[in-house]
Amino acid sequence: MKNKIQLLLFSILLFPLFVYASNESVSFNCPKEAKMDTTVSCTLVVTGTSGDTASMQIVPSDSYFNTATITEDDIELVNGRKEIPISITTKSKAGNGNISITNINIGGTSINNVTKSIKVLNNVSSLSNITIDNSSIPGFSSTSYTYTLESDKKEIELGVQKTSSSDSIVTGAGKKTLNCGSNKFSLVVVAEDKSTSTYNLNINRTCNSDTTLKGISISTGTLTPTFSSSKTSYTVNVSKDIDKITIKAIKNDDTQKVEGEVSDKELDYGENKITLKVISEDGKTSSYTVTVKRAEGRNKSAYLKALKLDEGKITFNKKKLEYDVRVLYEVTSLKITATPEATKAKVEIDGNTNLEVGKNKVTIKVTSELGEEKTYILHVTRLKQGETLGDNPNIKSIKIKGYKFKFNSDRSNYTLKIKNDKKLDFDIEMEENTSKFTITGNKNLKDGSVIKITGESEDGTERVYKIEIEKDFSLLLLIIGAVSILVAGILIFIIIKKDKGPKVKKDKVKISKIEEEDLLTREALDTDLEKTKVMDTKEIQREFEMYNPEPIVKEVKIEEEKKDTTKVCTLCGHIIPESTKVCPYCKKKFD
Repeated sequence: MKNKIQLLLFSILLFPLFVYASNESVSFNCPKEAKMDTTVSCTLVVTGTSGDTASMQIVPSDSYFNTATITEDDIELVNGRKEIPISITTKSKAGNGNISITNINIGGTSINNVTKSIKVLNNVSSLSNITIDNSSIPGFSSTSYTYTLESDKKEIELGVQKTSSSDSIVTGAGKKTLNCGSNKFSLVVVAEDKSTSTYNLNINRTCNSDTTLKGISISTGTLTPTFSSSKTSYTVNVSKDIDKITIKAIKNDDTQKVEGEVSDKELDYGENKITLKVISEDGKTSSYTVTVKRAEGRNKSAYLKALKLDEGKITFNKKKLEYDVRVLYEVTSLKITATPEATKAKVEIDGNTNLEVGKNKVTIKVTSELGEEKTYILHVTRLKQGETLGDNPNIKSIKIKGYKFKFNSDRSNYTLKIKNDKKLDFDIEMEENTSKFTITGNKNLKDGSVIKITGESEDGTERVYKIEIEKDFSLLLLIIGAVSILVAGILIFIIIKKDKGPKVKKDKVKISKIEEEDLLTREALDTDLEKTKVMDTKEIQREFEMYNPEPIVKEVKIEEEKKDTTKVCTLCGHIIPESTKVCPYCKKKFD
């Protein structure tokens, strides 16, 4: 109860304040900007005590707005507020104008004046002129204009001159690059009130028709002939070691285009043609041709340097083009390593897979850099299941009739001392019965002769055994000694009888005794030859010819002393013709 009384007393005290408080006011709302020659809509808001009347006056700037008045003379406030619309027309002049509300009276109370500023926008979007490099285009009068440059400028500065000094904005001006022919540009002018105008320009520039070059740049070699813009064909000679070249065009004009320039172009051996196509600005063309001749450096060899198989055996010879190869039944393909003699030669192998039982043909085609071809052929026999290769060329035993010959299959070189045989009789057995052998050098055997016995297995593998021959000269020495004694006796007889003059003929020579001091006989005769021996001279000759292939005197004859027809060899003691230059017995040379 006490609280209610306090609230009632508080309300009574505040009531006079509500009754006598003053709340009269005027607000004026208008847009900040407006176009010229348009109507501006504003709102006037009056507040105060309900039932009050208000009066006021609107004063617009004469320069920018037409005169405007409030439509109601006495404004009655309803619920203490009143909104009054006001329309103001702008003039054809741009600038900042003011609208003022003056002489305001609300319920007998005067209110301060209220002023609003409205900017009237410029609507001018035109140009008075267009400039190229600060020079006005002659005869400019419309928004579409065509102009032809009298110079060959490739870049210009495009400028404008505004009709008014308003804050209009122009886009599209500035530096412009000109192509040959027609160049179209647009200039857009935006006024303050956003109204726009577009100017379309067509600027023509004369096209460059030059298709000649100022020069040709090459990274190596020399142009032949010397460059001249009027000459279109050139040659460049380079060594075989030059494998790349760069060729560039030196243009007469930046507007020219060049096709065909090369950088680090790989060169083939022989001729390499590079064509430079020059395109002028107006589309005309011409061509310059540079022929680069690289010295020949290709290897024409189509031979293989090596040929290896993972199965089977061959003895490779680069000039032998066909081979027989045997492989076991389990082998169905061959891995072949074929190395060409020329590193850049191309090798193609065909037929080395899916081998059939029996005969197969494998080809190895070699193509040289110059296109020459050689084909190696492998006749590959794939054995039947259970068959063996037959790859053992070893000899099991060698027997020689009349001689004791110790043979070992692991040993390849032998020496055999023989008598006077001209040929040996061999009995040879192979370790593998499918292998075979051949004998060479077993004819007319001499001291130093070499007999070769070559074993060859069924797969072509070979093994060579060599026997070097030594002759037994003991009998030969004996015969030579006897002949030497005979000749010495004849010589002594001639010396004793030389004063008597008659011819002496003897078909037989008697050798009475051999002394240790006898000439040239001490090393040739055996120590048991001490008794007298008589031999027919023809028998001595036959024995001597068996061991000495050189010609000897057919018959020993003692003739009358003739100093001009015979002479005695001082080395071996033989009587030989006076004209002989070389002794047929001991090979002594005479001056």
